[in-house]
Amino acid sequence: MPLPNVEAAARDHLANERTYLAWFRTGLGVGAIGLALPRLANRNSAEVWAAGAIVAMLGLGILVFGVVRHRRTEDGLRAGYVSTMGRSAGALVFLAVIVGVAVAVLLA
Repeated sequence: MPLPNVEAAARDHLANERTYLAWFRTGLGVGAIGLALPRLANRNSAEVWAAGAIVAMLGLGILVFGVVRHRRTEDGLRAGYVSTMGRSAGALVFLAVIVGVAVAVLLA
């Protein structure tokens, strides 16, 4: 749906698209690492497969978060307000640390 280019509307929507694409690339990259982890570890054990699955699920979670964030921001831009990440940035960092520790324990 075309939007009038009032003030910085076009710039804001394009910035939202670029941010979504960054989340998408990150999610795909993390997911690919998770799928490749058993091969990269050069071991075929249940622990390595579990670590790969955990990392792949984190990648999927990043993809889902990116879609939700994009839609929420797009809705906000159309309604004339700015949405912020709030506590979700801290939650993502916390989740990444937990996943990192779990993977390190599984691969040790």
